[in-house]
Amino acid sequence: MQSLLLGIHSVTGLPWWGTIALTTVGARLVTAPLTLIQIRNTYRMTQARPEMEKIAAWMKSEGATNPGASTAAQERMAQVWIKYDCNPMKSLVGTVGQGAVFMTFFFALKSLAAAKVPSMVSGGTLWFTDLTSADPYYGLPILTGAFMLAMVQLNAAEGMQGQPPAMVKNFKIAMSVLAVVIVPFSYLLPQSVFIYWLVSNAMVALQNTALRYPAVKRYFKIPELKRADTQASFDAAASVVKTYRDRPPSKKTYQ
Repeated sequence: MQSLLLGIHSVTGLPWWGTIALTTVGARLVTAPLTLIQIRNTYRMTQARPEMEKIAAWMKSEGATNPGASTAAQERMAQVWIKYDCNPMKSLVGTVGQGAVFMTFFFALKSLAAAKVPSMVSGGTLWFTDLTSADPYYGLPILTGAFMLAMVQLNAAEGMQGQPPAMVKNFKIAMSVLAVVIVPFSYLLPQSVFIYWLVSNAMVALQNTALRYPAVKRYFKIPELKRADTQASFDAAASVVKTYRDRPPSKKTYQ
């Protein structure tokens, strides 16, 4: 990544803040297919959730008395995943990909900053001119935390429609806490790292905003989830759970 950044800086002649921003956008576009796979899979998993809840409830009811219940439940769950073309592991693809990109950028920019590359010392703009040092005014760390907090409040739960309300709420709380604590824990990082962070977060915000439009979802083959439909799914799942929980033990196998 260091060589890539140095090469882009040399070829384009952009100042370092522009080089980092351009490379970040490029990296986001390259990994966009992985992100789409994850988002598409998350929506499909949501569609499959009522059937998965039904199988889980049956397994809980029959597991103690039916030795074959576990195998039957696993087979049925696999059939549901095939039916909806989804798999829990696919939901990790985008996260793993973006995590790898983040770590690569992070260590590359830290190494360049530690080497005090001359062009980076004066390659910033506005108040953050020296990209090899920490922000003396704490502006970039605060801006990064504020941007993350705004994203959490606006659309951090995008793609979690149909998930339990408690899960969505806890996710937003956890991300909000992260957005706040990231400021004091990151203020000593080189300012170049925050350029990457801010541009990357801006790309995520644009992505989530675009995915709010049905036409965009249709183009990328992402299922449209309606609030009424997901609530009905929860009601149905809850009813199934209660039914299997309250009935007496049985040795009947799953059909």
